[in-house]
Amino acid sequence: MKKTIVHLSSRYSFHGSFVSSKRFFNFLKKNEKFENIYLTGRIDEKSISNIRTITKLHNIFSYKIFHYIDQLINFFFHKKIFRSYWSNSTISYFNINAVEALKKADLIFLYWVNDGFLSLKNIADILKLGKPIIWRFSDMWPFTGGCHYSFSCKQYMSRCIKCPQLSNKFLINLSKYNLKIKKNWKLNNLTIITPSSFLEKSVKQSSLFKNVKTKKILNSVNTNFFLPLIKKNKKLKILVGPFNYEDEFRKGYDLFLRLLDYVKNKKLNIQFELFGSLNHNQNLNLVKNNGFMPKEKLKKLYAQSDVYLFLSKNDNSPNTIAESLSCGTPIITFKNNGTEDYCINGYNSFVISEFDEKKIFDVIEKILNKKLNIDRMSKNSRLFAKKYLSHDVASKKLYKIVNKIIYR
Repeated sequence: MKKTIVHLSSRYSFHGSFVSSKRFFNFLKKNEKFENIYLTGRIDEKSISNIRTITKLHNIFSYKIFHYIDQLINFFFHKKIFRSYWSNSTISYFNINAVEALKKADLIFLYWVNDGFLSLKNIADILKLGKPIIWRFSDMWPFTGGCHYSFSCKQYMSRCIKCPQLSNKFLINLSKYNLKIKKNWKLNNLTIITPSSFLEKSVKQSSLFKNVKTKKILNSVNTNFFLPLIKKNKKLKILVGPFNYEDEFRKGYDLFLRLLDYVKNKKLNIQFELFGSLNHNQNLNLVKNNGFMPKEKLKKLYAQSDVYLFLSKNDNSPNTIAESLSCGTPIITFKNNGTEDYCINGYNSFVISEFDEKKIFDVIEKILNKKLNIDRMSKNSRLFAKKYLSHDVASKKLYKIVNKIIYR
């Protein structure tokens, strides 16, 4: 008899964190021993019958309403720069116990569940069902007082009392309140999967999940789709991004502008290739803004670029890093929360200790002057992706975890 696995994710989409939920769903869907059901708040692309919204109330329109309600709370309580990095998830829009698919589930998968999809109470009710649950974390929200990325703050290791992301103008301490609710969750049937060593370490340091079983599966990439091309660039082509208007601070757009200001008067034969949905209209002689790109076009940009400059300040196993390496394009980055599993300094990447525009400029100059063997690093990038980041590697790890839980 088939075992039923129910997947819960805010969206069925090609965007960011939702790629990971689709990936795991598709891995498990290939196994005939399992019946997989994907329940979500909105469906952004063509789907099959076992992918559906969690209730009749849920659709793209209602999703946007729930999202903006959450953002309205952020508008009043949060410092402007951090409003996109926080989810309150305090309002419940439906009763979990009325979702029939969850009643027959042999295993429940949680992914990124914010934007008004699941509330703190909804999650508590799921954990009370007594069914085995795997929660695949995309960021730090599950164990903080509400932030998705804590940056340098470590209060999640004890109590979120004086949150640096809150404006603290109100008597209500949202971070303290949210974490207090989370600490009442029943965790005895929970297994956590993280996509990076950084997030795995953070989970084990957290006051909430320090005693919960945690496994790591790196974000994988379709190495048969993201393929290398022969590079024939007249200028050193440097890929930068992804930048978008809601996430430019975390993704390091300000750092890129600092670098641009540093190199703009230097005579360098380079071209910065930006991607993402952020409008950029500065220094157009050095910068080409490609905007948001579908995967077919993006994979060509990866493969045609000589190097990928990744400037994110806080990240967890970025998909773009895996995709770039699979296309044979090395990375320039600094020691960062989420890239250490991928970026090996001197092998497939140039890793500096922290952001420094002069040091990044020095790396670029050495590449231009042939003092660094970029061709060898390009080959290493592709080899690394095939050996450690393929879907086959990730799916085998996932099957091992799922089989151990579902047949115990």
